[in-house]
Amino acid sequence: MMGYNVYLYAVVLGCVVWRASLDERRCANGRFGNNCIYQCHCLKDTNCDDVTGNCSSGCAEGWSGNACQRRNIVFNMAASISGNVAEGGVTTDGDVTTCISSRPNRTGRWMVDLLVKQTVHSMRIRAGNVSVRSWGVYVGDFEDSLFWSVPCTTLRYDGTGTSFTCDKPVAGRYVGIMNLHKLITVCEVEIFTCADFTFGKQDCNSRCRCFETLEVCDHVFGTCTTGCQPGWAGSDCQQACNGTYGRNCVHRCGRCRGGEACDTTTGKCRHGCETGWTGPTCHAKCPVGSYGDNCSEACSHCLEGSTCFPTNGTCVKGCAARWKGPKCDRSCDFGEYGENCVLRCSHCVSSTGCDSRNGRCQAGCEPGWEGVFCTVECMPGRFGPDCNQTCGRCLQPPCDRRNGSCGEGGCLQGWSGDICNQACATGYYGENCDSKCGHCADDVECDLMDGTCSSACKHGWYGDKCDQTCLDGTWGGNCSETCGLCHQNKACNPETGLCDEGCFVGYSGTYCDTAKGFRDLSSALVMPVMVVSASIVCCNLCLLFTCLVFKWRRDEKQIPRPGTNTEALLTPQAE
Repeated sequence: MMGYNVYLYAVVLGCVVWRASLDERRCANGRFGNNCIYQCHCLKDTNCDDVTGNCSSGCAEGWSGNACQRRNIVFNMAASISGNVAEGGVTTDGDVTTCISSRPNRTGRWMVDLLVKQTVHSMRIRAGNVSVRSWGVYVGDFEDSLFWSVPCTTLRYDGTGTSFTCDKPVAGRYVGIMNLHKLITVCEVEIFTCADFTFGKQDCNSRCRCFETLEVCDHVFGTCTTGCQPGWAGSDCQQACNGTYGRNCVHRCGRCRGGEACDTTTGKCRHGCETGWTGPTCHAKCPVGSYGDNCSEACSHCLEGSTCFPTNGTCVKGCAARWKGPKCDRSCDFGEYGENCVLRCSHCVSSTGCDSRNGRCQAGCEPGWEGVFCTVECMPGRFGPDCNQTCGRCLQPPCDRRNGSCGEGGCLQGWSGDICNQACATGYYGENCDSKCGHCADDVECDLMDGTCSSACKHGWYGDKCDQTCLDGTWGGNCSETCGLCHQNKACNPETGLCDEGCFVGYSGTYCDTAKGFRDLSSALVMPVMVVSASIVCCNLCLLFTCLVFKWRRDEKQIPRPGTNTEALLTPQAE
């Protein structure tokens, strides 16, 4: 009896738990389906089944379909028919027994205003006692332009009623039916569209499966702008993945154990991966250096990243560089590298040696060598460890590749220093920088090698090196200017062109190059000078004339007359 009570208690408890789980999955506020995104449309607003959406009481007015998700968008909408505008509403009231006809002997036309622009595709027309063949259905944006609206389709069915779809979906506000030059009798017109998150060309039994849960797919074709939910593919996202998974089924399943299919949503293998494969979706091969079930075992130091044998861990191709020994568990000794440690290091810095795996010098190369293995001599013009320094200005290049010295040739003119990498100080040039630059214009430095000035010379200097002062009578840059007439014909200042002691008589101006006028010279100086000069000349002439006369008279007295004793004249008289 006690056992029965325990059993009964367990059953009751199970029912309570089951009921609680039902309550947890039950949607509130008249919704159903996955995440409760679908709206119930049951008669008298009763709740539908929260899984299927079925309404036990039937669909609300204007709704139809298995889950009441197809809506007649013209239900109880105002409609008009040519000749009976006011009575057109009987064609949208849901009663197929109330019919209305257009005016006889004219083009029959029926039209309804959807109030907003909508996509029209699926329809049903019930006519009264006339065939619907050749009736044209049009969709447009303006009430008075039905003849120029977009054709939905032309009915090709005999009989008084038919369900059909437009040749292709057409968007518009006004929907019209026309029968050229013939009467139409319309009992009921229904234009269908699907509720949000459902679609279908004639019914609305298909559910949207968009990647974005809240995206409303196309009501007719079910297409999604964001693509399909993981696990589904196709233009309408209704094809379940088969051997694939993920969004739009674009990913292929990995290597699942036993060849089973993966989860179409996540791609995971339910029973794990095949041997040699790993990862959440079993797409990854075992990493190099591992083996076994789920790649949980590590290989030793195998050559070229090859795997080891899964039984004992020995490497298929032998040992990788840096390792030696039967099991590849001994590293190379100092100065050795490579496979089986048979290679010797090159010109590495002696205290460090090379990398035992690939022979690369870890701390760099000895002076005069470069390259990852230090096997390349420095190129001409480079020197030092790893050849990372540039030679100086040697007279006889290249420099020594070890220490950069220029040898017996020494440095080029304009350079100095142990490795000839120091340019001459400002103002000096030539061998060992012993020569001093001339006077270059604008304080431009002279050429380090030959001392020439690249620009003109300073005022007062000339020559290639601007080291020669201007000749007398010249001045300025490169001595290209001529001096004026300075006082006592002295030279002007070679830098400024000025006459330090003033101008020569009769000249003026900043540079003493302007002659004064002649009127000033005659009135102030010339006439007095001429008068004095003339007086002096006349006096000299008179004095000369007097001397000549005196000399002539004296000479005349000393000449003997005829008959005169010359000897007596010549003999001196006794006193």
